[in-house]
Amino acid sequence: MLSESITTLLSDWPIDVCTALKLLHVNLELHQYICCPTCFMLYGPFPEQSDDYHNVPNVCNHCAMPTSAPCSSQLFHEDCEGEVPVPSRRFWHQPFQSWLAHFLLRPDVVKSLCTSVAPSSEETLFDIWDGYVFQEFKGPDDEPFLTSDPSKPQFRLVFSNILWLCHHRMTGLPLI
Repeated sequence: MLSESITTLLSDWPIDVCTALKLLHVNLELHQYICCPTCFMLYGPFPEQSDDYHNVPNVCNHCAMPTSAPCSSQLFHEDCEGEVPVPSRRFWHQPFQSWLAHFLLRPDVVKSLCTSVAPSSEETLFDIWDGYVFQEFKGPDDEPFLTSDPSKPQFRLVFSNILWLCHHRMTGLPLI
């Protein structure tokens, strides 16, 4: 049995992304999509607080291949009262430009990005920057992309899929 304080806490706990963000006073640009629970086809986007899904079919009409049958999974279920159709699964997306703007406005982020990253002089790698992939990465001018020149303050962002790097390491495939 849960204590009364935990029960009270859980009763006030947000049940969706929008409510949680409002409680935390976080104002993000988010796009809502309806997501098929079987094939993950996305329908939308819809405004954050929209309940107007009139242009979305009740069942998923996505075909994996031009000659295959539609997925046909239910995209909606009834709410608790059994009155209003509710999306079975939602997907929330923040546009990259919006995410980057919020990221760069965080305290000390720009200062940190303008700081030079010196690779470790030890044989053991302690940071992703110690690896040869980023150290040898060349820019369009064939110069190292990630070195900083104190006379020209700038920062350069690199986004990497670490899972991709791990996959190629485990399978023995070249890293480009």
